[in-house]
Amino acid sequence: MEQVLVLSMIEAVINGVSTRKVTKIVEKLCGEKISKSFVSSILKRIDPEIEAFEAFVEINPKYEKGLEKLDNGFMDSIQYLNEPEAYHVSL
Repeated sequence: MEQVLVLSMIEAVINGVSTRKVTKIVEKLCGEKISKSFVSSILKRIDPEIEAFEAFVEINPKYEKGLEKLDNGFMDSIQYLNEPEAYHVSL
């Protein structure tokens, strides 16, 4: 699986998106089914890195601002998948 997709899955779960919803997002984006246990297994392998990263973010406010922008972009993507007609832009 592409590294960017795995990182996006991790980001989603860290931000409170359930593993069930992550599986649905991956299916819509890629047409590939993954299990909730697959998402959980990825998270278990990187738990130590996530904890270290969260500690880094706490001491670096500029990085936290950047993360907020990424989160907003990811959430916009999820909203687009749920309601594509709401994002129709007329030229």
